[in-house]
Amino acid sequence: MLVSFTTDWRFSPERSEEIVNALVKAGKPVSYAKIEATEGHDAFLFPIPRYMAVLNTFLTRIANSLTTETL
Repeated sequence: MLVSFTTDWRFSPERSEEIVNALVKAGKPVSYAKIEATEGHDAFLFPIPRYMAVLNTFLTRIANSLTTETL
């Protein structure tokens, strides 16, 4: 999972999209979300609703797959 924030000056959404494209081209599973944020590079530290929803969905999917594997 890659998440980018629109105002991140250190790791721009464009760079994240390059990484996503390379992973897709390599046949690797990847998910990506670009989050609108005003907090810049530190946006991941804030409870931005869309970011929290994306992260929660991803982590729930992982947890469910681990639970299924152990049954």
